[in-house]
Amino acid sequence: MVLKKVMLALLFFSVILFSEELKKAPDFKLKDINGKSVKLEEVLAKGPVLIDFWASWCVPCKEEMPLFNDLYNKYKDKGLSMLLITIDKGSAIQKAKSFVKSKGFDFQVLFDSDKKVFKSFGCSSKVPVTFILNTKGEIVFKQDGKGTEKMFEEAILSAFDSEVKVEINDEKSEEKSK
Repeated sequence: MVLKKVMLALLFFSVILFSEELKKAPDFKLKDINGKSVKLEEVLAKGPVLIDFWASWCVPCKEEMPLFNDLYNKYKDKGLSMLLITIDKGSAIQKAKSFVKSKGFDFQVLFDSDKKVFKSFGCSSKVPVTFILNTKGEIVFKQDGKGTEKMFEEAILSAFDSEVKVEINDEKSEEKSK
C-alpha cells in the first residue's frame, strides 16, 4: 500500500515537472552598433540565439566576450546568432562602442540604454546575464553572472538538439512507415 502511494506521488510530480512549458522570450527591436534596427523575431528565424546583457564597466562581462566570439564563430554556420546587449547609457555608450570595435568581435552588439528589454527579460540590475533561446523563442538556458565556455557550449548544443531531435524523430517515423 505504501509502495503504491509512493509510486503515485512520483508519477504526479513527474507529470508536473515535464508538463511545465518553457518561458517564451519577449520580442524586441533595438539598434545595433551601426544604427540598424534588429528585431529578435527576425533573428530567431535563422536559428538559436544567445543573448547576453552586459555593460562597459563590467569586468566579468568583458572577460566573457572572447569566448562568446569563439562560440559564435564555431556555430554561426549552423544557424547560431548572438546578440550582446549593452545596458550602458550616456557617455558609457561611446566606451562600449570603442571597446567592441577595438576587439573586432563578430557577433552583433545592440543598445538598451533605457533597460526596457533588460527588464522585460526579468533582469534587475546585475550583469552579465545570458539567455539561450531555441528557434521557437523559448528560453532554454539562463546564467546570472559569468559562465564558462563549457557551460555555454553545452547550452547552445542543447538548443540545437531540440531542433535536431524533431528532425531525427521525423526521419525514424518515416523509416518505420516504409
